[in-house]
Amino acid sequence: MSLTTEVKTKLVVEEALELITGERQAQYSHPVDNLSDIAEAWSVYLRRRLHTKFDVLATDVAALMILLKVIRQARGYNRDSTVDICGYAELMEVFNEAHAERRFNELSNISKKFATELDTTLDR
Repeated sequence: MSLTTEVKTKLVVEEALELITGERQAQYSHPVDNLSDIAEAWSVYLRRRLHTKFDVLATDVAALMILLKVIRQARGYNRDSTVDICGYAELMEVFNEAHAERRFNELSNISKKFATELDTTLDR
């Protein structure tokens, strides 16, 4: 089975969870840190642009990214956007529910361990 076939046999929620606990986290750091950085940058921009005093939170970034992906879906279905919607929705839970944050961190550690073992195997 090719990688493309393997991905298409997964549900989008499975693929999203694998991405946010593995590849995306390796690329962009922990989602709390990454989306908090985005929130901080958006806050500065919006305060200056709109002449207001408010802060965008990491949860806001996730919600706005979901809206962006939904708007893209209005032009036609795209599986990648659907995966992203699921991923951002899960991150909203992680940011707001302690049990979800604990489970997310457990899965992240499993992904990191697997990636390290895979790298070691490939280096042989």
